[in-house]
Amino acid sequence: MNIGKIISKWLSHAGTQSVISAIQDTDNANSLPSLDFAFDLVKERIDAQLTRIGELDNKANFISGAAIGILGIALTIQAWISSLPQHSYCTAFMPPFIHILSPALKHAILITPLIATFIKVMLLSHSAYKLGEYKEVPANPEELYNYLEQDIVITKIDVFNRMKENFKTNENKIEEKSIRVDRAFIWLNVEIASFLLLFLYQALC
Repeated sequence: MNIGKIISKWLSHAGTQSVISAIQDTDNANSLPSLDFAFDLVKERIDAQLTRIGELDNKANFISGAAIGILGIALTIQAWISSLPQHSYCTAFMPPFIHILSPALKHAILITPLIATFIKVMLLSHSAYKLGEYKEVPANPEELYNYLEQDIVITKIDVFNRMKENFKTNENKIEEKSIRVDRAFIWLNVEIASFLLLFLYQALC
């Protein structure tokens, strides 16, 4: 069920102002028998959106932490292996210029792909995390004060219309956040692959 389409269809068919006018003219809450159901349903969907936002933020934090941990392990292993006696089982497969490089420069070149993927992961996860300012159910006390003397149905229609707009705004941001988190996870896998290749190279070559 796509609640956004249901809401848009209902409001486009009736129109908020025309519905309010009709209720004011008839003074009959039964003009919209499904208003309470629709109101509660949209409120639940907005609450679900906020829960999903928290889950995506947790994933972004996990990805950032994993990326930092992998880089730290790689640097530690590289420092440890570089202190061991040098040997090579894959000299024939290495470009000739590699042999004339200093150990420090050689290590810097080898770890560059890992650092590059680490930076990519951090940028994507950070951009996903900072995408915020989501809309909740309108509950500003000062704004709600203006509704105190209005009919409850009129208040619900007005707040319902705001929730509909908030829902659409949040959904667009959540979709973008989800895309960024997915991309960060893909690049985390690339970082893991870079780490494994670096480890194998240093262990064997």
